[in-house]
Amino acid sequence: MKFPIITVFFIVIINLQNAVSQQSGINFEKATSWTKIKEKSKKENKIIFLDAYTTWCIPCKEMAVNVFTKKDVGDFFNENFINIAVQFDKTKKDNNNTKSWYNDIEYLKKTYKINSYPSYLFFNTKGELVHSISANFNPKQFISDAEKALKPATQYATLKRLFENGRRDTSFLSSLATSAQANKDYANVAIYSNLYLARQENLLTPKNIKLITRSTSKTTDIGYPVLVKNADLVDTLMGRGTAGELVKTIVFEEEVFPLLKKNGIKKIFGIGFYEYQGENNKNFDWNAIDINLKTKYPQYASEVLNESKIMYYQWERDWKGYTEAVNDYIKMSGKGFELGRLDTYARTVLLFCDDPSYFPVALDWSKKVLEAQDSEKPWFINTYSNLLFKVGKKQEAIQSMEKAIRLSGSSNPQYEKELKQMKSPN
Repeated sequence: MKFPIITVFFIVIINLQNAVSQQSGINFEKATSWTKIKEKSKKENKIIFLDAYTTWCIPCKEMAVNVFTKKDVGDFFNENFINIAVQFDKTKKDNNNTKSWYNDIEYLKKTYKINSYPSYLFFNTKGELVHSISANFNPKQFISDAEKALKPATQYATLKRLFENGRRDTSFLSSLATSAQANKDYANVAIYSNLYLARQENLLTPKNIKLITRSTSKTTDIGYPVLVKNADLVDTLMGRGTAGELVKTIVFEEEVFPLLKKNGIKKIFGIGFYEYQGENNKNFDWNAIDINLKTKYPQYASEVLNESKIMYYQWERDWKGYTEAVNDYIKMSGKGFELGRLDTYARTVLLFCDDPSYFPVALDWSKKVLEAQDSEKPWFINTYSNLLFKVGKKQEAIQSMEKAIRLSGSSNPQYEKELKQMKSPN
């Protein structure tokens, strides 16, 4: 069961969309409202391309610098779209143009459920959403993805209307499911996928297995038995542990999550990126959950229970329960623990725990990661370095951070900032 990894960037990102030269790349309008953009779209009979970004979003920055500035990207977007880049968060440094969008931003967020960044959306001349695409750092592929917004036959809005009007042939359903995924319409991905898979004589083709791993979210979905009965094949095609992780997530969401949260919801930001929201429930019985899991899903029960505890205690900031649960995970895994997962557990304590008595425990986890890795990873060493500093081992921390910087190509602004703080006399 994979849980979202929270990465915290202590980086100040300026409004790059306003700072990037417009001469050879995308020419973004300076309009002060959504109404004015729609008026311009209607007047010029062009589709609107909306770049919804935030100041803290690293991919937003990379797209602005490395893709939007390219001449071929600019030529294509300037010819075919009315382009507008809008900052979707609020900062103290916002200028008047940014502030003028505040009300429209709330409208766009609510109406089109914009909750992940960057979001790239396309609207027709009536201001209706017709398509969206994801960030792609390959300029040619980004152009290719955007071309679909120009043709009614490939616009997601058109495909949805065809579905609503009764179209159900398999090639269409396959395209629709793929388009729904690309357009972040996660509520409908499973619906389209299940209809498509129900028409397949062989669910074990590479194409179908790939679709199953992207769309299966319930035990009642057509792909669920494939994940359970053909786990080895799924893992061969999609990566080690894929089937088991998906099954455990489904079991958690159906059997455990409703007990841990009051009116809990799973908020999805993208493929593999989500968080569980809702008020923590205080009245439930771990033993009862354990018995239920062992009765229904004996193969996965122990792991689901353990990972559920880790997640719940993190929500509660119950660091005693959290560290005990993580130590149980290490015991259960033996030498087979996942390096990235254990590093995340250690970093969680580093970032969110205010009780220094738990830092040595997290440091021990981080050390285990370093000892088990095949090749040295700078991000693992960074976690270890920061925890060394937390427990008062300043010189060792500095040496480890310097090593992390060397492994990062001798340049990493965040690591360099942390190193400077470590060397500071204060």
